[in-house]
Amino acid sequence: MKTASQAISNEELRKQRSFLGHPKGVGTLSFMQLCNSYASYGMSAILIYYLYAVKPEGLGLSQANAAQLISLYSACSLMFGIVGSYVADRILGTRRALCFSRAVTVLAYVCLALPFGGIVGYVGAMCLLLVSAMLCGRSADALMGKFTTSPTAEETEPIRLVM
Repeated sequence: MKTASQAISNEELRKQRSFLGHPKGVGTLSFMQLCNSYASYGMSAILIYYLYAVKPEGLGLSQANAAQLISLYSACSLMFGIVGSYVADRILGTRRALCFSRAVTVLAYVCLALPFGGIVGYVGAMCLLLVSAMLCGRSADALMGKFTTSPTAEETEPIRLVM
């Protein structure tokens, strides 16, 4: 753990340039968001087939029920993200919330990957993914904002067209 004298200030983070002319952390956060989005959308696309496949290979639900469960998960994860933004901002802090969220996401994907889980494994994984969404909120976006400087008056001034 770093002491107060060793901690890097936000201004020093903004000045570090190593990722295509951007601060170092921008590359890490961008790659982490890319992997998270790929895993989430890929899981949703494959999961619907698992839900309505016949019993030995899947859960054997009807196609309508499988689609409803995927839609319900998507809607709940967005709503839980609102709560998660508050949790990350006021209780945990953005960095800690993001770390906890990614750890819980890994556990959820492990629950989905276990072949003997069945419907209980599916429900457990979805609950863990919702907890992950609740922990994270918009933490990655908030951390990305710390790498940008506040705009100057010239940048926020409206563009005037002269004729």
